[in-house]
Amino acid sequence: MGRENRAWRWWAAAGVAAIAGYPLLPAESTASTTYYNVLVLACVLAIGVAAPRRAAPGTRAVWYLIGAGQLAWAGGDLLFSWYEAQGLDPFPSPADVVYLAGYPLLGAGILLLVRRRTRGGDRGGLIDAAIVSTGVSLLAWVYVIMPMTQESGVPALQKGISLAYPGGDLVLIVLLIRLYTSRGARTVSYWLMSFAVVAVLGADAIFTGLITTDSGVFNLVAEMLWMSSYFGFAAAAWHGSAARTAAATRQATGLRTTPGVRPGRLTVLALASLLAPAVLFQQGLTDPTRIDWLPIAAGAMVLFILVVLRMRGLVMHVQRQAAQLAAIANRDGLTGAPNRRAWDTGIAAALAHARRRDEPVVVALLDLDHFKQYNDRHGHLAGDRLLREAADAWAGRLRTQDLIARYGGEEFAVLLPGALLGEATEIMERLRGATPGGQTFSAGLALWDGAETAEALVARADTALYAAKRAGRDRITPATTPVAVPASLAA
Repeated sequence: MGRENRAWRWWAAAGVAAIAGYPLLPAESTASTTYYNVLVLACVLAIGVAAPRRAAPGTRAVWYLIGAGQLAWAGGDLLFSWYEAQGLDPFPSPADVVYLAGYPLLGAGILLLVRRRTRGGDRGGLIDAAIVSTGVSLLAWVYVIMPMTQESGVPALQKGISLAYPGGDLVLIVLLIRLYTSRGARTVSYWLMSFAVVAVLGADAIFTGLITTDSGVFNLVAEMLWMSSYFGFAAAAWHGSAARTAAATRQATGLRTTPGVRPGRLTVLALASLLAPAVLFQQGLTDPTRIDWLPIAAGAMVLFILVVLRMRGLVMHVQRQAAQLAAIANRDGLTGAPNRRAWDTGIAAALAHARRRDEPVVVALLDLDHFKQYNDRHGHLAGDRLLREAADAWAGRLRTQDLIARYGGEEFAVLLPGALLGEATEIMERLRGATPGGQTFSAGLALWDGAETAEALVARADTALYAAKRAGRDRITPATTPVAVPASLAA
């Protein structure tokens, strides 16, 4: 990796030196044209060499597509240079066809990169990209594309080619936005590629202005930006982080989390959502008689729908997290059984239900016999495993309406709604038989008297549990039945 990084540093240094030296050559000369084309072709060759060496298996298609797009643009440069050498400046020409072919190739490479980075879904990032892209597309349509379509006296083919360039740039802008909102790693290769796309867009924007200004300075800046984009793509392919840039994002395990909407992204989304009314406001101030109401209205509706979808996704995500946190808060971390918090909630609800319907409730407290000796003999890991296996085995022997919770240490509490002492004893005997590892437990049962609190009921079961231990363990002992309980229920 050290040798690869050194090679990349040399390449980056050579690129900066080459771009900085370009203005020193005579403008629009054979030397400057040759210099430009040689450097461009060297960058395309560098991408082709780097792709099989630096890209991870399965992601080389990303770099091959990007390299093909760069090759198409380099071919357009060569054709354009040949026309200039012949003293020709045709528009449109085969050079334009080759230039335009580079946009879908480059776009396909970036799109494939985004798909690799977001494997498994990224609905939030997709909607964010759609919001910003809709706003940018509205600006491009109102201020660039629509005025070009309304030009009179321009042949249809020439107008179509003229529209294709800003259309291709708009596609790159949309893909760049989607790349930015994707979840993958922000590696050096990622930022180099982003810089290269931005350089292309900047050069195209400047070159579009040359149609009216014809400034040599603007022409030089545009050419230097195009050279920077070539070197940027080549450097992104050569950097050691290229493989990680195209790697799929790993999904989090356990509590599902997604990156929050950071303040910077929220600001961009808010500004994008305001673009439609901003365009309407600007047109109303400058020329109230000419308002492009149809694209503005369509853009506003799409933005509104996308914002609502994004809000719905965030709300649903918060609700899912709340449910997951609630589940975690009510589960014992070791055994996965309900914990003391869940027990307190469950017994309160069961007693309230039994009070309304005049039904019996039995509470049992059970304790694994000689658990400390088991830990000392087999180790704490074995003891933890016994607790987990016992909790699973006991839960499988209970009825649907019953609840078992880890009460503390090796002690568990069992809630048996609608059960009498006889049925409760049978259920607890099933649990004794399911205890793993040849271990036993002692248990105390208490039948609710219809009036006592949950604390008092559990306290009677606890007293019965200690009576079972004093009697020799490995047994189930019922608590003394309160006088208030009818004889029919105590049976």
